[in-house]
Amino acid sequence: MTINRNNAMMNIRYILPACCLLLACQGEQPHDIMPTLFVAADTVAIAFGADVDGGDARSTRGHAVAGTRAADDYRGKGEWTTERLRQTAFGVYCWYTGTTDFDNFATHGHIGDYLGASGYMLMRNQRVDYGTTPTQPIPAWHYSPVKFWPLNGAEKLTLRAYAPYVAYNLVTDAQGLPQLPVMVEADDYCNDCQHDPLWGTSRHDSGGDATGDNNVFGRHYDNYTRIMSGNLLTADPRDGIIDWYFHHGMAKFGLQAMVQNPTPGTVVRVTGIYTGPFYNQGLLDIFRSESRTVDDKPIWTERSYPVGDDFYVDIRYHHADASAQGYHDDLTGVALSGLAYTNVAVNGLLVIPRDYRTTPMLVRVTYTEENESTGEVTATKTMDGYVNFNVVGNTVYALQMLLNVESNTLYIRSFVNHDWQVGSYKLLEL
Repeated sequence: MTINRNNAMMNIRYILPACCLLLACQGEQPHDIMPTLFVAADTVAIAFGADVDGGDARSTRGHAVAGTRAADDYRGKGEWTTERLRQTAFGVYCWYTGTTDFDNFATHGHIGDYLGASGYMLMRNQRVDYGTTPTQPIPAWHYSPVKFWPLNGAEKLTLRAYAPYVAYNLVTDAQGLPQLPVMVEADDYCNDCQHDPLWGTSRHDSGGDATGDNNVFGRHYDNYTRIMSGNLLTADPRDGIIDWYFHHGMAKFGLQAMVQNPTPGTVVRVTGIYTGPFYNQGLLDIFRSESRTVDDKPIWTERSYPVGDDFYVDIRYHHADASAQGYHDDLTGVALSGLAYTNVAVNGLLVIPRDYRTTPMLVRVTYTEENESTGEVTATKTMDGYVNFNVVGNTVYALQMLLNVESNTLYIRSFVNHDWQVGSYKLLEL
């Protein structure tokens, strides 16, 4: 994968009068130093709140490229949730543009051009942690050195955030915008370390939309002033809080199965699911998202496969014979019923989004037939099915697999959950 590492913002410098320098920020880049107009008796600190779309605590781990990993009915191993985020950190980028509006590049071609002579980068990959401090005995999100809202109500900030935090400046594109590198390796699936990179918007603005899906979405924090800030949970419009709501960059698959026309006197169990191909790397745009009627979806660029091979995941109940490319040891191994669909995978599968309308995604199911009386395995068979729709991020897909044992045919019907909330599914119309 070719990654544009043009860190143009790193080279921007603005010269401020000596009387405008705040010594508390000593050691940062010159364009990160706050003028004294931000520091007065009635200043309000820029504060943060944060929640993750869809759930409670799950575990994660660091990663050399991007320590990433998501939540709901089909919890993927290594999911990110609000509780887990509080145990780690997230990163913030903040541009102070003075009285100039950021107009989504209608006027300028680079984010640095909006800073002008009076603006600068207020935060660049600022780490924000959760907990107590010597001056803050109640757990909350905090960072250092603290930055403040402009006293002039006409002066604006544009902010972006991502999670989990990584200790390096993100890749920047030609417009100077940060993008989070994500690389998925085979042992991430082997060792329960799926990735779930997140990007932040405001909290959801409403409880539904015109499509009737009960979907909601947030806004980007563009051109924000102190009067616009606030924590929507406390309904305090002037407390200076930027209230982040983090969305999932990956897509997630949940797997269900039902048996049709089984051989009399036998029990059918799914023992393996081999699926792909998937991208193994890409850049998640944390600055922009794709506006949709249904919801905001993440933008990915520079997605690619491993050199010389496609990337598949082999999900097994007993994984000793699984593919070396990547596997989960999390199939339930339960006997399938002919009356209802059963979850056959304990955990959801998190993947970098891809459009499968041209090259369908293979779903190869391995199953056994056992003697109902003795438990002896009498046959081991495979059957193939395909997914042929556009898989987008921040979305959960429930794949219902109907195994017709008599004809050894696999039928797949898909349900979609656009807002990553428990139980909010509808049949995907193709």
